[in-house]
Amino acid sequence: MNKIILYAIIVSAAVGYFIYTQTRMQSLVKSNANLTTSLEASEQNMNNYKEAIDRQQKLLSEVSSAKAAAEQQARDALKAMEEHDLGYLSEQKPELIEKAINRGTKNVFKEIESTTGGQ
Repeated sequence: MNKIILYAIIVSAAVGYFIYTQTRMQSLVKSNANLTTSLEASEQNMNNYKEAIDRQQKLLSEVSSAKAAAEQQARDALKAMEEHDLGYLSEQKPELIEKAINRGTKNVFKEIESTTGGQ
């Protein structure tokens, strides 16, 4: 009789251990699925950030190029201004200076409009 009780205890312990391990495995499978989903979302976010960084670098490059061109244009305009006596020219030929200033102002407004999208 003691042997039967001992076998029953051993079988009960084995069944209990089996049930425990099955439950634990199910829990671990769920955790693994959650972690996999989280990892995929993190990888997608990382890819989105990399794309955003690439776009920002491209835009920064374009702005830097535009800035360099504008600085060169400003240097050229300053050099042209230094070469001419505008006071003397405006006294001698006011129509010429007025046309040049109006044309330049019109070009500046067009440039501002094109860079701001006409807003």
